[in-house]
Amino acid sequence: MLEYLPRGVEKLVIHVGPTDIARGGFSASLAALRRMLDRIRQMRPEVSAIFLSLPLPRGPNRRRRGNNHRFAWWFKQELSRHNDIVRQLCHENKLGTCVRFIFHAFEELPLRRFLALDGLHPSVQGVELLTQHFRAPLSWRPPLWS
Repeated sequence: MLEYLPRGVEKLVIHVGPTDIARGGFSASLAALRRMLDRIRQMRPEVSAIFLSLPLPRGPNRRRRGNNHRFAWWFKQELSRHNDIVRQLCHENKLGTCVRFIFHAFEELPLRRFLALDGLHPSVQGVELLTQHFRAPLSWRPPLWS
């Protein structure tokens, strides 16, 4: 997808979706994230700040009367582990000095309000919350001194 990114872009927000975690688990998702960050650094050295939007939790699929409670519970455990490790790696600069995370704190919020009926995608209120969380990083400026 980097080939579609216009030249001169200095800030990049990457929303890490839940599909990698659901398919391959935590380890596969983290390995894919590292490969993607390496590729960005190699192909787009002008990108000075990368913000990772961590995956959102899954809720029961209310369209199907919540028959995926077991999966939603498992996913919540994997997601919590994934997000904790990614946050720690960002704090320790192990993913690169220009990589930061955006924590949405969805775990602290009522999922019925912020997730659509399918339990996967954000609702209108969820999209508004994501938008608010993206504004600050996109207006962030690196310090003038180092």
